[in-house]
Amino acid sequence: FARGVFPVLLHGPAEADLLPHLERGRPPGSVFMPSPDLPELAALFSLADLFVGNDTGPGHIAASVGTPTISLFGPTDPHVWAHPSAHIVQAPGGDLSDLDVGPVLEASLAALGRSNIR
Repeated sequence: FARGVFPVLLHGPAEADLLPHLERGRPPGSVFMPSPDLPELAALFSLADLFVGNDTGPGHIAASVGTPTISLFGPTDPHVWAHPSAHIVQAPGGDLSDLDVGPVLEASLAALGRSNIR
């Protein structure tokens, strides 16, 4: 809710064991949501102002329905795998755990048409 942002954090079955750990770091005002089926996911993304996530199927769906998309890349080649309309943020050395929040925030603000955080 802060700064007009309402984050929805999607998770799939692979993240089920991580949810208690992720809950501790969840941004205030955000919600966790199990990933819905594909038509519902496309509908959800069509209503979103921005999608941020690693390069996966959901990111391609978000970009395909016209949602500004920030795709985070580790070792894979964005020239091969990225959706053509996605903005790419490549992790240094190809390791997503080394990706700082700064470049992701900058790309997100640019995609939202904001020059700074209010």
